[in-house]
Amino acid sequence: MAGLRLECFIPAYNEAADLEPNVVRLTAFCREALGDGFRVTIVDNGSTDGTAAVADSLAASHPEVAAVHFPEKGRGRALRRSFLRSDAHWLGYMDADLSTHLAALPTALARLAGGADLVIGSRLLPGARIRRRLHREMLSRAYNALVRAVFGSVLSDHQCGFKFLTCEACNELVARTQDDLWFFDTELLVLAQRARRRVDEIPVDWIEDLGSTVRIARTIVDDLRGIRRLRRRLSAAGGGLP
Repeated sequence: MAGLRLECFIPAYNEAADLEPNVVRLTAFCREALGDGFRVTIVDNGSTDGTAAVADSLAASHPEVAAVHFPEKGRGRALRRSFLRSDAHWLGYMDADLSTHLAALPTALARLAGGADLVIGSRLLPGARIRRRLHREMLSRAYNALVRAVFGSVLSDHQCGFKFLTCEACNELVARTQDDLWFFDTELLVLAQRARRRVDEIPVDWIEDLGSTVRIARTIVDDLRGIRRLRRRLSAAGGGLP
């Protein structure tokens, strides 16, 4: 697709049940909001259900949809590879369940057009409206407080599955990420701040997907390991990017 303005990636792991209606909904929204010049790319990473077949079917029936498949499970790895292959002027991702309301997308693109290097959704800023179980809310707030304390981050929400950036910022930052799992989000934002990139947070409407396949305990352990690895890398790099 020539002159690609936006590529929106949908990382998908065992999302066969809901992938089709959500991708169709996102594609229709982008078509109405942007006209043309966009692509929705499903990033299947190690799915063991029918996600790959659904993704290929959507790509065959919708000209604005593409599908890529990685045999290994790992959201961060899949997004890094996909981002670095993109030829879009702006690129980013949304979770396959579309937990973040699509109304945030035009706002994010307007911020990029206005000079932001990255735009991220926040469930913790004033104005955000969320529905989430209490224990998930408490874990999220504790995690974000830890990231701010360890890395000096000024951001409120490092984990929301709604992030968009310019191709220039992508080329500088994404290749420097190393995490293959969920810590990829935090790592990208910490590196962006270290590089003095402009990161805009916007409040979003967000509804928790109760059918999510994310294993909370395992993710917490992986994130803590990611914090330790990144802290060591930043320390070794001194004042520069690792």
